[in-house]
Formats: sequence, structure tokens, C-alpha cells
Amino acid sequence: LTLSGIIENPINPFTGNPITMDAKKAPLYIAISGSIHLQDKQATQFILDPKKDYYVHSNLFDPANWRQASSSRP
Repeated sequence: LTLSGIIENPINPFTGNPITMDAKKAPLYIAISGSIHLQDKQATQFILDPKKDYYVHSNLFDPANWRQASSSRP
């Protein structure tokens, strides 16, 4: 939105990738299963469990828009 009408075909200067709104169209993965490593400040990876995580799309306040991640992929 910030670049709309100002820069045609904007590019991220750090990655070289085009800046688009495409990611906003996909369902959001809500990860609540990843353990938090309070003792390990260098931790960069988490193990996710699709049985505990969810996908949500459109209006997140509508319970019908939530699906358990293990039941279906977007």
C-alpha cells in the first residue's frame, strides 16, 4: 500500500524480490505448538505440531474461518 501509485513494480532492495500483496491471499498459519527455549538464547528452530496449530483466513473473528492444520492444508 505504501508504494501504490508511487513506484511501479517495487523491489525489495535487500532481497531483490518483488514487493507484492500475494502473501496476504494465503491462509495464515497460527503456530501455538512450538516450544519456547527460555534457557537457550541461540535457539533458532522450533518443532511445530500440526495437531495443535491452525490455519485462519479472511476474518479471524469468525470461528468458521479456522481449521486445524493437520486436517487440511491451504
